[in-house]
Amino acid sequence: MTKMKDTVRKHTRRCNWQSVEEIIKGLRPSLKGWYEYFKHSNRWAMLEVDAFFRRRLRSIIAKYNRKKGSHRFIDNRKYTKKYFAELGFFSLEEAWLLESQSLRSKH
Repeated sequence: MTKMKDTVRKHTRRCNWQSVEEIIKGLRPSLKGWYEYFKHSNRWAMLEVDAFFRRRLRSIIAKYNRKKGSHRFIDNRKYTKKYFAELGFFSLEEAWLLESQSLRSKH
């Protein structure tokens, strides 16, 4: 978990000045690989990484908009899970839920 968060931190620095889409696209292979390795873990581990990544992205968006701090409550409402999904965000939690549903339907 720490190694994955360090990878996300390295690519989501506030002074990065890449577009959010580029950052998501760049980290997508790492997230998919991490998911494949830990997909038999529990849902809460996936949720924690997703939340961490979205929080970092909101922080970058706040920096683009010249706001101080990491993120605000209003940013959570404006930049939702759906917003990031439309940008191509690979949600570990969503992938875990889809896979667990498909496993249940096989039985």
